[in-house]
Amino acid sequence: MVRRWAQALLCLLVTVAALGAGLATPAQAAGVMDGYDPGNLISDASFFNSGTMSDSAIRDFLASKGASCVAGPMPCLKDYRVDTPATPLTEYCAALPAVSNNSAAGIIGAVARACRINPQVLIALLQKESGLVTASGGQLTATAYARATGAGCPDFQPCDPAQATFVLQVYGAGERFQRYAKYPERFNVKARTTNQILYNPDTRCGRASVYVANQATAGLYNYTPFTADAAALSAVVGEGGYCSAYGNRNFFTTMKSWFPAAMTGSTQAPIVPSPTPTPLGLVIYAGHVQGTGWQRAVADGAMAGTTGQSLRLEALRLWVDYFTKGLTARGHVQDVGWQPWVTSGGVVGSTGFNRRLEAIEFKLTGQLAALYDIRYRAHVSGIGWQPYRLNGATAGTTGQARAIEAVEVELVPKTVAITYAAHVQNRGWLPPVTSGGTAGTTGQSLRLEALSLHLPSGVPADLVEWRGHVQDVGWQPWQGSGTDIGTLGRGLRLEALEVRLKGTAATTHTVRYRAHVQDVGWQNWVADGALAGTSGQSKRVEAVQMTITPRTR
Repeated sequence: MVRRWAQALLCLLVTVAALGAGLATPAQAAGVMDGYDPGNLISDASFFNSGTMSDSAIRDFLASKGASCVAGPMPCLKDYRVDTPATPLTEYCAALPAVSNNSAAGIIGAVARACRINPQVLIALLQKESGLVTASGGQLTATAYARATGAGCPDFQPCDPAQATFVLQVYGAGERFQRYAKYPERFNVKARTTNQILYNPDTRCGRASVYVANQATAGLYNYTPFTADAAALSAVVGEGGYCSAYGNRNFFTTMKSWFPAAMTGSTQAPIVPSPTPTPLGLVIYAGHVQGTGWQRAVADGAMAGTTGQSLRLEALRLWVDYFTKGLTARGHVQDVGWQPWVTSGGVVGSTGFNRRLEAIEFKLTGQLAALYDIRYRAHVSGIGWQPYRLNGATAGTTGQARAIEAVEVELVPKTVAITYAAHVQNRGWLPPVTSGGTAGTTGQSLRLEALSLHLPSGVPADLVEWRGHVQDVGWQPWQGSGTDIGTLGRGLRLEALEVRLKGTAATTHTVRYRAHVQDVGWQNWVADGALAGTSGQSKRVEAVQMTITPRTR
């Protein structure tokens, strides 16, 4: 059995906050990944060692991690108590006696001994699945306790109500790991062989080839069958991209942060990823729908949500996987109003409260804002599809108690405002010009000796690369636009140039340019790495014009 994916999306935020609170610097945060090996997350000796903590030590640990906890709908984990029934002997775990007014620490300790599992493992499992160890206030819900370890909660299916108590969640986890160990042939991921492990429940994200060194690691992957992709690993304890999954990464980082002595013996066997799939789109998004939960993600103008079914959209998540940052979003929620802005991967709206998402606003910053507009529209109850909105405008309604039922979102490429300048014979640097302007001279028989190019603020210089063909030198190396092409102080003519875009921008934009050449005049426009000017003809370039515009769809 595996944990519920939607639950993982939310408890990631709790786990990140909990780990981050104890890690004062980025270097300390990065340190929790030292020794990470996807094929050897923890040794068998450590995982199955039930004697690492007494009940009193567990109690003290929970008290320290929950020192600032404020009770919510349910008590803090350190204060949780319940009558636990007797549990009979099984082929996986020893019998448990009935205990009145049992504490969370007592339950964890008893299950650890009965199922021969390290209690530290159970504590880390609770944290990475539900965040209960550090949860406080509104995070302490009956649902969080009913899904405490994710036992009996398959992805995209309802949780088993027969296991919806805290004691059965902890016991169910311990029992499962012993089941995996006793009958390894029955389960997908096996020890001491190479396994194909998904990055994400969405199989479009691909999988990695991982040599799993031991039964403990195989059990963790059978419980949570996803491995961290490069984006999740780079984020350390934060969030990667749409295709990132965090369960086993967070188990490792929680254990490394809280119980470092248990995390020894990694062989540092490398992860061997399958060919990286192309991201699903420029902007990826998923809707959480009334009565359905999280839908499969869509991208680039496709519909998230439903129409014609009178089902409210309760939450949205958006990712821009081609870029590390630059998307912000916020939602107006029933009985809440406008929420704070969140960045790529954050939740807009709410889940678990049966509240309608009533309005949305999306904005771009930095590189994304220089290259794209964000365009979106909402399908609203009683109204239908509204007109498209752009760049921070409100889609949906406020003050009308109407639900958004569906949304469509896309990034629309736009002309990039570039600036470039020419260094001309006897004149030096001329004033810079903007997109499409003439840099250099015409009708004066003056050679162009060098060119500079500047991109908008927030756009990295290596988004554009170029090279020049210079008299007596030939072709210069390709270099980012932050470096001039041509020469200064040598009296050499620039004879040709080539310019091209890199990365995602090359798929959505085109760089067009042309040269005014000695004895030729203005040549035709060329694009995307083609030659403007001449080579082998000893003719000077006298002026250039350049633009970066959206590709024609």
